Amino acid sequence: KLQGLNAEEFLKNPKSIDCFQAVELSMQLGIPLHPEFIHYYEQLSFEELQALVKESRNAEKVFEQNQIVQARMQLSKESKKSLEKIGLPHKVLDEKIIIEKEHAYAFLKTFGALNASEASILLDKDKKIIENLALISGITIRDKCGTFIGTRMGRPEQAKPRQMTGNPHSLFPISL
Repeated sequence: KLQGLNAEEFLKNPKSIDCFQAVELSMQLGIPLHPEFIHYYEQLSFEELQALVKESRNAEKVFEQNQIVQARMQLSKESKKSLEKIGLPHKVLDEKIIIEKEHAYAFLKTFGALNASEASILLDKDKKIIENLALISGITIRDKCGTFIGTRMGRPEQAKPRQMTGNPHSLFPISL
Protein backbone atom coordinates (compact mmCIF):
# COMPACT_ATOMS: atom_id res chain seq x y z
CA LYS A 1 0.00 0.00 0.00
CA LEU A 2 1.32 3.39 -0.96
CA GLN A 3 1.27 6.11 1.65
CA GLY A 4 -1.14 8.88 0.67
CA LEU A 5 -1.45 7.80 -2.99
CA ASN A 6 -4.24 6.09 -4.90
CA ALA A 7 -2.48 3.53 -7.13
CA GLU A 8 -5.64 2.40 -8.96
CA GLU A 9 -6.15 5.90 -10.34
CA PHE A 10 -2.62 5.94 -11.81
CA LEU A 11 -3.00 2.51 -13.33
CA LYS A 12 -6.26 3.46 -15.06
CA ASN A 13 -4.90 6.69 -16.55
CA PRO A 14 -1.10 7.08 -16.26
CA LYS A 15 -1.15 10.50 -17.96
CA SER A 16 -3.37 12.01 -15.26
CA ILE A 17 -0.53 12.03 -12.74
CA ASP A 18 0.75 15.36 -11.44
CA CYS A 19 4.37 16.07 -10.51
CA PHE A 20 3.86 15.74 -6.76
CA GLN A 21 2.29 12.30 -7.13
CA ALA A 22 4.91 11.22 -9.69
CA VAL A 23 7.79 12.13 -7.40
CA GLU A 24 6.17 10.41 -4.40
CA LEU A 25 5.42 7.31 -6.46
CA SER A 26 8.99 7.22 -7.72
CA MET A 27 10.47 7.63 -4.24
CA GLN A 28 8.19 5.10 -2.52
CA LEU A 29 8.44 2.36 -5.14
CA GLY A 30 11.93 3.07 -6.45
CA ILE A 31 10.68 3.32 -10.01
CA PRO A 32 11.92 5.89 -12.56
CA LEU A 33 10.32 9.32 -12.57
CA HIS A 34 7.42 9.77 -15.00
CA PRO A 35 8.75 10.88 -18.44
CA GLU A 36 6.53 13.96 -18.44
CA PHE A 37 8.68 15.45 -15.68
CA ILE A 38 12.06 14.49 -17.14
CA HIS A 39 13.90 16.72 -19.58
CA TYR A 40 16.93 16.34 -21.86
CA TYR A 41 19.48 16.35 -19.04
CA GLU A 42 22.18 14.44 -20.94
CA GLN A 43 22.62 17.49 -23.19
CA LEU A 44 24.28 19.35 -20.29
CA SER A 45 28.00 19.39 -19.66
CA PHE A 46 29.31 18.72 -16.16
CA GLU A 47 30.03 22.44 -15.63
CA GLU A 48 26.50 23.38 -16.71
CA LEU A 49 25.13 20.75 -14.31
CA GLN A 50 27.14 22.22 -11.44
CA ALA A 51 25.91 25.72 -12.26
CA LEU A 52 22.25 24.62 -12.47
CA VAL A 53 22.50 22.72 -9.18
CA LYS A 54 23.89 25.84 -7.52
CA GLU A 55 21.24 28.09 -9.14
CA SER A 56 18.41 25.73 -8.17
CA ARG A 57 19.55 25.68 -4.54
CA ASN A 58 19.63 29.49 -4.50
CA ALA A 59 16.28 29.81 -6.27
CA GLU A 60 13.40 31.54 -4.55
CA LYS A 61 10.58 29.05 -4.01
CA VAL A 62 6.94 30.17 -4.06
CA PHE A 63 4.54 28.00 -2.05
CA GLU A 64 0.78 27.64 -2.26
CA GLN A 65 -0.91 25.35 0.28
CA ASN A 66 2.38 23.61 1.17
CA GLN A 67 3.21 22.88 -2.46
CA ILE A 68 5.84 24.56 -4.62
CA VAL A 69 4.14 26.33 -7.51
CA GLN A 70 6.99 28.49 -8.78
CA ALA A 71 10.77 28.78 -8.74
CA ARG A 72 12.54 32.08 -9.42
CA MET A 73 16.20 32.02 -10.37
CA GLN A 74 18.53 34.93 -11.05
CA LEU A 75 18.79 35.70 -14.76
CA SER A 76 22.13 34.80 -16.31
CA LYS A 77 22.97 33.86 -19.88
CA GLU A 78 24.49 30.55 -18.81
CA SER A 79 21.51 29.34 -16.78
CA LYS A 80 19.01 30.47 -19.43
CA LYS A 81 20.99 28.66 -22.13
CA SER A 82 21.18 25.52 -19.97
CA LEU A 83 17.42 25.56 -19.35
CA GLU A 84 16.80 25.95 -23.07
CA LYS A 85 19.21 23.11 -23.78
CA ILE A 86 17.30 20.68 -21.54
CA GLY A 87 13.94 21.88 -22.87
CA LEU A 88 12.52 23.11 -19.56
CA PRO A 89 9.58 25.53 -20.02
CA HIS A 90 10.38 28.87 -18.38
CA LYS A 91 9.98 32.59 -18.88
CA VAL A 92 11.96 35.71 -18.04
CA LEU A 93 10.32 38.44 -16.00
CA ASP A 94 11.95 41.30 -14.05
CA GLU A 95 15.52 39.94 -14.33
CA LYS A 96 14.36 36.53 -13.00
CA ILE A 97 13.95 33.18 -14.70
CA ILE A 98 10.57 31.83 -13.68
CA ILE A 99 9.74 28.13 -13.75
CA GLU A 100 6.06 27.56 -13.06
CA LYS A 101 3.64 24.96 -11.81
CA GLU A 102 4.54 21.30 -12.10
CA HIS A 103 7.86 21.93 -13.80
CA ALA A 104 9.11 23.93 -10.81
CA TYR A 105 8.74 21.12 -8.27
CA ALA A 106 10.10 18.43 -10.60
CA PHE A 107 13.08 20.64 -11.55
CA LEU A 108 13.92 21.55 -7.95
CA LYS A 109 13.57 17.96 -6.77
CA THR A 110 15.64 16.57 -9.63
CA PHE A 111 18.47 19.06 -9.12
CA GLY A 112 18.62 18.44 -5.36
CA ALA A 113 17.41 21.89 -4.33
CA LEU A 114 14.97 20.40 -1.82
CA ASN A 115 17.52 18.15 -0.11
CA ALA A 116 19.08 19.16 3.17
CA SER A 117 22.55 17.92 2.19
CA GLU A 118 24.88 19.94 -0.02
CA ALA A 119 24.19 18.51 -3.49
CA SER A 120 27.32 19.86 -5.17
CA ILE A 121 29.51 17.69 -2.91
CA LEU A 122 27.88 14.56 -4.32
CA LEU A 123 28.57 15.42 -7.98
CA ASP A 124 31.16 13.22 -9.67
CA LYS A 125 32.72 14.25 -12.99
CA ASP A 126 33.37 10.62 -13.94
CA LYS A 127 29.67 9.73 -13.83
CA LYS A 128 27.05 10.50 -16.44
CA ILE A 129 24.76 13.50 -15.92
CA ILE A 130 21.73 11.23 -15.29
CA GLU A 131 23.64 9.27 -12.66
CA ASN A 132 24.67 12.48 -10.89
CA LEU A 133 21.07 13.74 -10.87
CA ALA A 134 19.81 10.41 -9.53
CA LEU A 135 22.43 10.58 -6.79
CA ILE A 136 21.59 14.11 -5.62
CA SER A 137 17.81 13.78 -5.97
CA GLY A 138 17.30 10.27 -4.63
CA ILE A 139 15.03 9.51 -7.59
CA THR A 140 15.66 7.07 -10.43
CA ILE A 141 15.91 9.09 -13.63
CA ARG A 142 16.13 7.66 -17.14
CA ASP A 143 17.57 9.31 -20.22
CA LYS A 144 14.82 10.92 -22.28
CA CYS A 145 16.72 11.90 -25.39
CA GLY A 146 18.79 8.90 -26.45
CA THR A 147 20.79 9.78 -29.56
CA PHE A 148 20.18 12.54 -32.07
CA ILE A 149 20.98 12.02 -35.74
CA GLY A 150 21.17 15.09 -37.92
CA THR A 151 20.73 15.11 -41.67
CA ARG A 152 20.34 17.74 -44.32
CA MET A 153 16.78 17.90 -45.58
CA GLY A 154 16.04 19.42 -48.95
CA ARG A 155 12.77 20.75 -50.27
CA PRO A 156 11.97 18.64 -53.32
CA GLU A 157 9.00 20.83 -54.26
CA GLN A 158 11.36 23.80 -54.67
CA ALA A 159 14.12 21.95 -56.53
CA LYS A 160 14.75 22.86 -60.14
CA PRO A 161 14.81 20.10 -62.76
CA ARG A 162 18.33 18.87 -63.41
CA GLN A 163 19.46 18.75 -67.02
CA MET A 164 22.20 16.37 -68.06
CA THR A 165 25.01 17.87 -70.05
CA GLY A 166 26.50 15.89 -72.84
CA ASN A 167 25.25 12.78 -74.53
CA PRO A 168 23.43 10.43 -72.16
CA HIS A 169 24.46 7.51 -74.39
CA SER A 170 28.02 7.88 -73.11
CA LEU A 171 26.81 6.96 -69.64
CA PHE A 172 25.11 3.80 -70.85
CA PRO A 173 26.96 2.78 -74.01
CA ILE A 174 25.02 0.87 -76.54
CA SER A 175 26.64 -1.02 -79.38
CA LEU A 176 26.15 0.28 -82.92
